[in-house]
Amino acid sequence: MRVATLIVLFLVSLYSDVHAIVPKNRTFSLDDFQRIDVPAFEVLPVEILKPGKIKCLGGNRVLTVEKYAQEMVVFRDFKTGETHKFVSKGRGPRECLNIRDITTYGDSVYFSSIDDRKILVFHLDAKKGIVYSHEYNYDPWCIRAIPLPSGGILCLPMIDGRFIRIIGGKTENLGSFPSLKGAKVALNNTSVQSMIAATSDGIHLCSAYQTIDCIEIYSNDFKSMLRLEGPAKYVAKVKVSETPAGTSFSIEPTINTFNALSVSDKGFIVGYIGQLFKEGDEVPRNIRDLLYFDWEGNCLKRFHLPEEVVYLDIDWEEGRMIGVTGGDVPKLVSSKLDLN
Repeated sequence: MRVATLIVLFLVSLYSDVHAIVPKNRTFSLDDFQRIDVPAFEVLPVEILKPGKIKCLGGNRVLTVEKYAQEMVVFRDFKTGETHKFVSKGRGPRECLNIRDITTYGDSVYFSSIDDRKILVFHLDAKKGIVYSHEYNYDPWCIRAIPLPSGGILCLPMIDGRFIRIIGGKTENLGSFPSLKGAKVALNNTSVQSMIAATSDGIHLCSAYQTIDCIEIYSNDFKSMLRLEGPAKYVAKVKVSETPAGTSFSIEPTINTFNALSVSDKGFIVGYIGQLFKEGDEVPRNIRDLLYFDWEGNCLKRFHLPEEVVYLDIDWEEGRMIGVTGGDVPKLVSSKLDLN
C-alpha cells in the first residue's frame, strides 16, 4: 500500500491551488504502435518466493532479486543450468540493505542500495560466473543511483534537482523537470517516482515517470531532447498545501503509468500500466503492455502480453522478455519479442 500524498520537507513558497504540468513536444497513444499479441508465456523451471527486480545479462543469463532473503541476488544461466546466490543483506563489505537498481556496462554489474548509499560492483567471468570486484559510496539521499560509462554516478535526488552527477567527489546539478504552469513550486523525484537508464556507450539516456504520464529522452550532456506525453492523455495536476509535518505535495488524481524501463542502442521499452487509483487504494503494479520506441521517440511496437507481470527486463541479445507474474505463487516467465 502506498498513499498518494507524499510529504516532502523542503522550503517552498506556499501555493495551495492546483496547477497543471504543461507537456512539451509530442503526444502518443496506444494506437500509434503496431500491436503484437504475444503468445502464451514459457514458464521457466525455477522457484521464486519473494521476487523483486530482474536484470537480463544477455545470453539467457538472468539476475533476480529475492527481496526478503538473506542472500538477495540469484544468478541463473538457462543455457548451462548454473545457479548461485550472492549479495548478503547487511552493512558490511560485499553487503547492502536493499537493491534498488541493477546496471550493466560491458562485463561489469552494479547493484545500487539507496538505504546505505552504496554501490556494489561485480564482474561477469566466463568460468567463475559473477565475481565481486569493489564497492563505493555516494553522499546525497536519492531514490535512484546508476554509474555512468563516461565516469561518475548519476543520482536522482529525493528533493532538490532533476539529476546529480558525482565525479571525483564533486557534484553537479543537471536537467530539469516539466514546468508547472503558473506555479511557485517545483516537482521533485520523490513525487514523480522517476526511473532512469543509460545505454552502455553513454550516448542515450531515458527517464520514465511513474506518477506522470511522461517519458523523456536526454542527450549525453543531460539536456532534454524530447518529452513524450503518454497514452493515457493524462496531464498531471499538483496540489501544494501546508500540514503540521511540513509541506504536503500531492499529484491528483493519482496514476501509475510506467513501471519498467529497459534500453539498448536500438531503442527503449517501457512497461505500461496507465491506471488511475484513489488515495488509500492499493497501487496498481501489473504490466500488460510493453511500448517499444526508437531514440527519435517514434512509436514502433506495442507488445500485448498474454498475462500481467509485476517485474520484467529485456534480453536484447536474445530478443526475449523475462518477467515475474503476480499472485500468491509468482512464476518466472519468458517470451520471444521481435525487436527488429
